[in-house]
Amino acid sequence: MGTVVDPPYRLVVTNLVDGSYDLVVTQQSKPFYRAPSHCEPVHITVVPLALGPPTVTSAGAFQFGIFGNFAGKTNVIEASTDLIDWQPVGTNVATANSFLYLDTDATNFSRRFYRVQMLR
Repeated sequence: MGTVVDPPYRLVVTNLVDGSYDLVVTQQSKPFYRAPSHCEPVHITVVPLALGPPTVTSAGAFQFGIFGNFAGKTNVIEASTDLIDWQPVGTNVATANSFLYLDTDATNFSRRFYRVQMLR
């Protein structure tokens, strides 16, 4: 995935394929340095941020689930009627890995598309 040789030893990886990974930190030996040459693996799972199947409530509102969130991260839900112009319609700070989004304005449109983005 990458190599970092200078402090603060930070590596950012993007566009990982969904799945499970074991991350291992190793170091090259340096004279007079007595730290271990490697650390125990850290297991991570990459999941997609996805929208669940939509439903219409008895009051006519449109709702769907958003899955793959990280607690404490901000998600912005955007809507479009033409897949070109996107407008934010909701913001959520996730407290769990999924939540329901309810769009009461959906009845004002003949069709509406949605997407969600997690802010860094």
